[in-house]
Amino acid sequence: MTHATDKDKDNELYNIHDFGIDLKNREIYLHSPIDSEEESGIEFRTAIRLQKNIRYFNLISNDPILIHMHLPGGIWEDCLGMYDTIKASKSKVIILAYAKVESASSVLLQASDYRILMPNTHVLIHYGSLSIDNEHKADMRNTKTHKKQYFAPLEDEPACSDSIGAIFFKVWNKTDHH
Repeated sequence: MTHATDKDKDNELYNIHDFGIDLKNREIYLHSPIDSEEESGIEFRTAIRLQKNIRYFNLISNDPILIHMHLPGGIWEDCLGMYDTIKASKSKVIILAYAKVESASSVLLQASDYRILMPNTHVLIHYGSLSIDNEHKADMRNTKTHKKQYFAPLEDEPACSDSIGAIFFKVWNKTDHH
């Protein structure tokens, strides 16, 4: 039996705090960069870190990945990059949300295979609207693609008693990933 040395434990803690990844337990910590003055939410640094960490876990195995998410909204394009990364994961992805799921992060939550909200998590979902004028007609194709790709799957899922608006939750059982 091998026991972890103090150096091994320090390295594990370093990876969790500095890179947001727990290699041993296949867990990712997704939050605003700690070195920011303000809580920036989803932005290029959080997107790139998540993409690297999920890719790394997928290279190792198909075992489930648990993401601990504590994010307000953020930049839409970075959110979609993160959404695509989670959807493309060959491993099942579970998101466990703490404190807040707001704006863009409420869309990000939808990419996971299982969604779990802690009891005191605040959820904010924008009602949303869209208008296209003559200057922006070229963007209409993109809009149709985004609606079809990101929101149609939500409409296909059956409504259930544990849904809030357009967010559908699945109950995660520890035996689901074995």
